[in-house]
Amino acid sequence: MEKITGSGCSLGGVMAVYATASSAFITALTGTAVYNLAGRRAAEKTDAPASFQVHFLDELYKATPKEIADNPFDIEEV
Repeated sequence: MEKITGSGCSLGGVMAVYATASSAFITALTGTAVYNLAGRRAAEKTDAPASFQVHFLDELYKATPKEIADNPFDIEEV
């Protein structure tokens, strides 16, 4: 995602949607989970930034609530 433009801005938009229905903590976790899922799926389909961006947006759109909830990710302390 560091090679495409707009991923941070769109993350803000995704989190804004979740913020209308949940707490800030759940919003942050859910936004991160859907981004993780969409990014992983997009990376499996391409190896170039432009096509990654298109696949990433498609995967954000296609992610179901169950897929987002079942998507494991680790939280690391820095």
